Amino acid sequence: MKWKSHRECTRAIAEDLGLPKEPMLEGCVYPDRVGMKKYGKGVYIEGVAMHYPHHKETDQRIKTMILRLRKKILKGEQPDPFVLGCLCHLIQDRVVFPHSDERFEEFERAVAEYRIKEEWRKEPIPLVDGAILWQLPRILRLDNPNDPEAALKEGYKESLLILKSLLQDPNLPRKFQPIYEETKKKLEARKKLRYAYWLLTYLNPLAPLNALLDGRAISQRNIVKRYGHVKRNAARKGWISIFAALLCWGLFGSGPFGLLCLMPFIGQILTAWFEVPKELMRNLEWFNFEKDEAKR
Repeated sequence: MKWKSHRECTRAIAEDLGLPKEPMLEGCVYPDRVGMKKYGKGVYIEGVAMHYPHHKETDQRIKTMILRLRKKILKGEQPDPFVLGCLCHLIQDRVVFPHSDERFEEFERAVAEYRIKEEWRKEPIPLVDGAILWQLPRILRLDNPNDPEAALKEGYKESLLILKSLLQDPNLPRKFQPIYEETKKKLEARKKLRYAYWLLTYLNPLAPLNALLDGRAISQRNIVKRYGHVKRNAARKGWISIFAALLCWGLFGSGPFGLLCLMPFIGQILTAWFEVPKELMRNLEWFNFEKDEAKR
């Protein structure tokens, strides 16, 4: 998109969400200013590269920025409007052709001829939970390659959807509270099973590798989040265990050592009894499950 179109979309979004306009308008063109080498290389916003070529691997950059901003929100911090403007830029660039496409310049000029319509701003925008992270490939598509006005609308609506969802209340919605309380109760009741998991997973030579994969689980105080993260990496830890055991038996002929390496695989089987519903699994990094989490 041209700066004119970026500013057109971002101005409307700032007004719709009650955010400071000027820093957002500055941020929404900043990646292009860096891309023109005004500020040089090595420019990062929230750990995401903004310098040239900022159009490369854009979807992953958007996802990384969303996760890092949401993490701040969960801690009770307010995102910098300038950073939100940079995020808008990345999202809006996904509704036009890539730079390498011969239609790029012509299409951008055509999009810049249009303005945000008030009727677009009256259309309802849904509030999406952590599912928005795996919906990004569907959201960030070039849906209107032959309609520049529709492309402008798409850039506005997609940016608004993502920012509105990103900035929502950090606490678990009321509709998920009964599911959370039931899950927490079940996990707390399975004390022996939890101990068995940690013993089998870590009293063996693969403990350092498993600790890397269980990093988020180990750092969590919330029991539901802890075992949600445990389940996320269960398959990887299981395959590593099987591979290490086969390696010991096949190459080194060490039966006892192979059995030790197989212990984490048994531990991962136990995770089948750690029931964490999908509504909570997709929101492990999106909501505080307890209101005092932000203070930790």
